[in-house]
Amino acid sequence: MKRQSIRYRFHRELLLFGLVLLLGGGSGVISAYFWGMEDATKLSFLIAAEDAAAGRQLTGGERDGDRLRVWIGLDSVPAEVLALFPSASHVDDELLMRYVYDESESSGKLRQQFVPNLLTSRPQRIHMFLRHPTADGRQIYLVHSASPADYYHQTRQRTLLWLIALTLLAALLLMVLLARRLAAVVLTPLAALTAMAAKVDEQAPGRHDDITDQRNEIGKVARVLQRSLSRIHDFHQREKRFLRSASHELRTPIAVISSALDVVDQRRANGLSDFGRPLVDIRRAAEDMRELTEALLWLARAEGHGIGKSRVRVAPLLESLIDAHRPLLADECLQVRAEVSAEAELDIEQPFLKIILSNLLRNAFEHGGSGTVAIGYANRVFEIRNPADVAAQRSGEGFGLGMPIVEEVAQKLGWRLSVDAADSTVLARLCLPT
Repeated sequence: MKRQSIRYRFHRELLLFGLVLLLGGGSGVISAYFWGMEDATKLSFLIAAEDAAAGRQLTGGERDGDRLRVWIGLDSVPAEVLALFPSASHVDDELLMRYVYDESESSGKLRQQFVPNLLTSRPQRIHMFLRHPTADGRQIYLVHSASPADYYHQTRQRTLLWLIALTLLAALLLMVLLARRLAAVVLTPLAALTAMAAKVDEQAPGRHDDITDQRNEIGKVARVLQRSLSRIHDFHQREKRFLRSASHELRTPIAVISSALDVVDQRRANGLSDFGRPLVDIRRAAEDMRELTEALLWLARAEGHGIGKSRVRVAPLLESLIDAHRPLLADECLQVRAEVSAEAELDIEQPFLKIILSNLLRNAFEHGGSGTVAIGYANRVFEIRNPADVAAQRSGEGFGLGMPIVEEVAQKLGWRLSVDAADSTVLARLCLPT
């Protein structure tokens, strides 16, 4: 199927509608004109009939020199009139018309109404007939005959035809101008909307465009389109962050599982069957992976319900995280010291707390210099202090790859996180709301 532009279809449909409207309106005007002429003729016939009934009109005579003839009684009507209007066709107070188109006076179809005779060939003669009953029971017959030239002159048909034709032409021209105006109003903004959609930058879909300032429907569509593109862009960015975060955060539990499996294989090769500790490490790593995945999926959603809080014992949590990340220590001279009360407990979103602490510990273990990593907790504040690796700081890797994740989690949950680096020490503080 051949595709057509909206502009072409708009012009075509509007012009077709205008032509139909103009033709229908023109036909209505012509019909109204002939209806009015028929009523006026009929009224003049009735007035003449009343004059004849009152004795003011002579039977068979002419009135005021025109060709209106009046008879009282059917017997007085001449035969040539009855040939044109047979008695079987007579109806009281009904105007009959006969248009004669050739030499025969009886030619032409007998009609009971005016017709726009200019649409057919020009008649040679026009006859009009009316029968009117009087109150005393008499029948008055009236006949008017006219040549087309006199008839057209008297009824101004030619003038009317030209007026109708000029009116239709002016209306058609107005319709064309209206179509062009509407096309400019409607289709030009659509072209601007198309241009806006074509030049959208996927890295900055919310960039301002002049069409969004319009206060019409096109401007509304442009603003909705811009918001939709921004939501799609945000979704793609969250998806990228999720993939990047997942690949980064799952490294530790995968490493734990791999190490535990190596221990199982080594003990099995030595004929030992004590796999309790490696299985505990695998189970713990699998649980960490599940919690991490749930937390990352929660971060990837634009909106969503938070993960519920649970009662957490701080000391065992830190101990398990330190054990899980101990293989990542960058230097054998780097020691770990935890100062946490054994009774310390928290009601907290545990998966997110583990994500933040895991990242901070990983950064401290992987990028710390020689010395001691001090981990402390008191009054809902975690502190991790590690010696700084000057080379890592100079290369821009002093805070590790997971800090964007940590910052996003803390910001979304309303936690306060700060990382301060001095010449020889890096101090990370996580303050939890009460």
